[in-house]
Amino acid sequence: MRVSRSGLIACVVYTVYFFGLFGWSFLTHIKTGNLLTSIAIFPAALFGRAWLLISARAAFRFPSTPYSTALLFTMSSLLLSLI
Repeated sequence: MRVSRSGLIACVVYTVYFFGLFGWSFLTHIKTGNLLTSIAIFPAALFGRAWLLISARAAFRFPSTPYSTALLFTMSSLLLSLI
């Protein structure tokens, strides 16, 4: 399987974007650092949430409440920030 060049470029751009904002968050105030970290993981969390909704919709039917959505988004954000 060949990896597409545009996919690699997108991965590099997001990696630079993430490490730029994540590194900058250590140099700022704690509240600003939290905001920058949230902005850094937002694209990946959005993609992961969309992928989860598409893949889980066929297999599982669960009610989407604001609490479950907030919990899922928080856990995925935590997982992505630890990676």
